[in-house]
Amino acid sequence: MSVIPSLYKEAIKRIGKTKKIVPYIQLAAESKDVFLEKKKTILLSTKKGYVFIQTDKTIYNPGENVNFRVFTLDNYLLPVEENINVKIFNSKGLLVYNQALHTSKLLQRNIVIPDVETAGHWKIVAAFINHPMSTLQWSLRSGNMFFLHLSVSARYTYGKDSDGVASITMPTEDLRGKAEKQNIQHIEGYNLYIAVTALETASGDLEEAESTSVKIVTSPYIIDMSKTKEFFTPGGKFSILATTTHPDGSPSP
Repeated sequence: MSVIPSLYKEAIKRIGKTKKIVPYIQLAAESKDVFLEKKKTILLSTKKGYVFIQTDKTIYNPGENVNFRVFTLDNYLLPVEENINVKIFNSKGLLVYNQALHTSKLLQRNIVIPDVETAGHWKIVAAFINHPMSTLQWSLRSGNMFFLHLSVSARYTYGKDSDGVASITMPTEDLRGKAEKQNIQHIEGYNLYIAVTALETASGDLEEAESTSVKIVTSPYIIDMSKTKEFFTPGGKFSILATTTHPDGSPSP
């Protein structure tokens, strides 16, 4: 039985010479004793491997440093050294970085966002030389932000203030896809959960406290007109009774 391996090499050469990708090749086998000729279709893949891009954050402020790394894997998901081309586009789609680099299995670089840069999406594009590319996009935060001011104090049981260090942790959630929510309307009415732990270094005593009294609202006041009459008598007086309170129910001045 004889096999014709040259077909594969010829097909690969045709792919390199033409823009049109040959989707498959045919493997032909001949045997005078068992069968005359048989052909088998073998699908072709021109994928050289995989390119992965990572950044230290997904949202940056103007003037911040963007640290990113690119690592390359072969088709068996093993690290491999390759020559790649890395391009970075700003929020206006302009090319601000273009380098042909050697990964050495892992490539680390950084770029500084200008202080006067407008908000929008930046994009990193990395590709094997003469092969399909991999893309990563991140967002540049605008200046329209809100701040949450918290005051945490710790006192001994006899009333004396305790000096210490406070740390605040905000929960994070991994997202796959694109987040469209740009305001707080979807969380209006929810309460902010605050948990505080005080540890005395000398004695090792631990004290914990928590609060859910902070409510997320879009207005600092609530106007209630439920005590106003629901009907009107022609010729008579109509009084409007309205009360204004804070979101926690306490009366406002």
